[in-house]
Amino acid sequence: MLTRFMTVFVISFLIALPVLASSWPATDSVGTDISATLLAAESLFEPSGIVWHAGRSEFIAVGGDGLIATLSEDGSTVTTWDIGKSYDLEGVTVADTTSSYVYLLDENLASALEFDLDTGALTGKSWSFAGYVPEVSGLGAEGIAWVANDEQSLGTGTSGGLFYIGYQDDGDIYVFNPDLSTSGSVSFVIEIHMTSGYTDLADLTYSDEADTLYASYASLDLMEERTADGAFIDSYTMPGSDQEGVAIIPSCSAGTATIVFGEDIDQEIKSYSGYPISCDEDGDGVDAVSDCDDSDASVSTNQTYYLDADGDTLGSTTSTSVCSSTAPSGYVSNSSDTNDSIPNYGIEIYGDGADNDGDGTVDEMNLLSTNGLHPYYSTLDPYDTAVKTSSITSFKGLILGDIVVTYSDNSKYRYDIFTSKSFTATTVRSVSGTAYLVVSLGSSASIVNGYTGEIVATKTFPKFSSMTAYKWAKTMLGL
Repeated sequence: MLTRFMTVFVISFLIALPVLASSWPATDSVGTDISATLLAAESLFEPSGIVWHAGRSEFIAVGGDGLIATLSEDGSTVTTWDIGKSYDLEGVTVADTTSSYVYLLDENLASALEFDLDTGALTGKSWSFAGYVPEVSGLGAEGIAWVANDEQSLGTGTSGGLFYIGYQDDGDIYVFNPDLSTSGSVSFVIEIHMTSGYTDLADLTYSDEADTLYASYASLDLMEERTADGAFIDSYTMPGSDQEGVAIIPSCSAGTATIVFGEDIDQEIKSYSGYPISCDEDGDGVDAVSDCDDSDASVSTNQTYYLDADGDTLGSTTSTSVCSSTAPSGYVSNSSDTNDSIPNYGIEIYGDGADNDGDGTVDEMNLLSTNGLHPYYSTLDPYDTAVKTSSITSFKGLILGDIVVTYSDNSKYRYDIFTSKSFTATTVRSVSGTAYLVVSLGSSASIVNGYTGEIVATKTFPKFSSMTAYKWAKTMLGL
């Protein structure tokens, strides 16, 4: 048997004096009554508790005389049940948004009752809190909220969460761990002391999206916001009067919510838009209004990715911006490709700051001995003058009989043409606009395939001139 007078561990966010409530923060302070259809069906319905069922996109409301109703968001569609006037229903909550079960708070029994929305009947399961929140002079359990384990650090619930029970007598919240698979199995967890001097706690609701517990005090026309662990956030003067039920529909991306109050005496359920909230559902520290995807902690702003048309993992300057930490198909995270129409297969690209060939050195010239033939240009026909124009961007002679050829993907190849290592500068000239080069050193000239470094022919001239060497190369190539 649970007893209120056991030695218990109490979390206390006790405030010596009632705090001064802030003014109503929502842009809508007039509200819209959505209870007309409900009252047409059940004229005696006095809303004493309400919750938004996100899985079914409807409100669940209870009346103190055993009445239960579901309402669409605008109140136009209503279903009602009557489980009997012996039940004093003061609150309702949802533990699993994929289930048809909801949990009704009965003040007389100080218990939660399981109700099946699909069958419209009690299941027979109940959980008693009478040892902690008994009805005293008509003041008892008035509010109920379900808070999942991953939303709070007060305790690990057997069924994935905890019941928070608002007690009208002292204005505090009592937290319990129920085993929802077994009727009557419940254990006390903790008492959360609310603001000193506040009693008449009328209802509770918890928003997973906003990570906020909302507690209404009907006789004070006041609502408090708290964390799931009980820490005070703020309090507001509520519009209307005798607000015995509170429910909330978050719109995290807009930073607002629709908040709904069940007003018992006036028999109204009033909806107020523009209530400010702050969500961070993925826990990355970025508010949902600013977070491009608040369900993915790996990304909070749009990322830029670059088109990789040739599939070589190097991107061009053509980009797209998407809210994803993974590049779309055909895109990569770098813009290092200088020619995205030609794949780079492990050939070092000069000047991109990347080690393309994986040899530990960045931006070096390629050598046949270490890099092999260029996998693209070496396959081209050096006689094709149109291809050559778009393939070889420059060439020049070095000392020691070497030349360097730069291709349009910005790769550079150094070719060793002459075995005689003279320190005289080597001269290079394209032959009739082809990719063949005539390379001269001293009195010798060689015809070289500019795509492969292959030496086609070599000749030493008794009386050398660059024009003589050029004419010789043209004749040898049949040009």
